[in-house]
Amino acid sequence: EKSFTARYLLAHDYFFLFAKPREALGILKPALKLATLGIHFRNLYKINTLLDQLYVYFDDYENAAEQAHLIIESKNLATNESLRVAHITLIYAYMKNGDFVAAKMETLEANKLTGSNMYDCHLANAYSTAGYHSEAIDFSHAIMNRAGPKSPIYSYCLNTLADSLYALGKKDEAIEFYREYLSVMKTSSRRDVFTVRRLEKAS
Repeated sequence: EKSFTARYLLAHDYFFLFAKPREALGILKPALKLATLGIHFRNLYKINTLLDQLYVYFDDYENAAEQAHLIIESKNLATNESLRVAHITLIYAYMKNGDFVAAKMETLEANKLTGSNMYDCHLANAYSTAGYHSEAIDFSHAIMNRAGPKSPIYSYCLNTLADSLYALGKKDEAIEFYREYLSVMKTSSRRDVFTVRRLEKAS
C-alpha cells in the first residue's frame, strides 16, 4: 500500500512542485502494476489523472487519451476535477485526429461539469495546436468578446490567439497579444507547470 501511494505522491510533487515531468513519469508508471488492494483500485483514477497530465505535457495524446478514457470509465469514483482533465485531454486528442464533432462534444462535457463555458478556450487552443490557426483565431475572438476581459478564460484565449497569429507569420499582432497575456497574468496566482510553460513561451 505504501509503495502505491508513495509513488503517486512523489510523482505529483515532482511534476507540480519541482517541474520535473520526466522523473515524475518514471516514478508513476510502475504504480499501475502495484494496485492489489481495494483502496488502490478505488484511487486508481488518481494515477490515471496524473499520467494523463504527464502525457499531455509531452504531447503524447495517444497515451493521454487512453488514460482519459480510463478516468471516464471510473466516473463513479473519479472527482469532477479528474473528469475535467479527461474531457479536456480528449478535446485535443480528437482535434489532432481531425474529428471536430467529437472534440466539440468533449468540450460540452467538460463545460457541463462547471455549469459554464469555461473550457471553450481549450477547443480554440486545440484548433491551434492541430494547425487550424485561422479557426482558432476566429473562435478565440468570439469567446473573448462574449466573456469579457475579467473572465478567467479570457487570458487563456489571449495566449491561443497570440500563438495562432505567430504561426501564421503575423508576428507584430502576436507580440501585442503576448504582451497583453503577460500583463493579465501578472495579477494571477495560477502557476502550475502548464501555465509556467505558456508564460515562458510568451516572454
